[in-house]
Amino acid sequence: MPVTGRVSGPQEARTLLVVVHGLGGSASSPYALEASAEAAARGYACLRLNMRGADRSGAGIYHAGLYDEIRASLDDEVFSRIERIFLLGYSMGGHTSLRYAALDPHPKLRALTTVCAPIDLEAGCKEIDREERRLY
Repeated sequence: MPVTGRVSGPQEARTLLVVVHGLGGSASSPYALEASAEAAARGYACLRLNMRGADRSGAGIYHAGLYDEIRASLDDEVFSRIERIFLLGYSMGGHTSLRYAALDPHPKLRALTTVCAPIDLEAGCKEIDREERRLY
């Protein structure tokens, strides 16, 4: 499974912030860029991860239950120098990050933060599908 994203920050960084975008987002979403800038200001490296299909370069579509991209990216040799990992997930990316941390966390994962992560996906889908939200 090819994983895409953007890595930034100091080459010598020992802390990595992984940013997982929300539904309809990507590694280039403004909130991901802002998180990356904050990480750099603290001397951290940052991986802004594209979930499957977000960059329109690969097969598959983003699904809240699929966290393989997170695991595959953290297992990459380029991050072998990293001593601690922080995970930040927005919206659907927060839900996916929670699943990852609960089911298959990397041994260097030290903290997880989510922003507006839907916990009850069925209730969230019903809300999004309401007629008055059709533009979403």
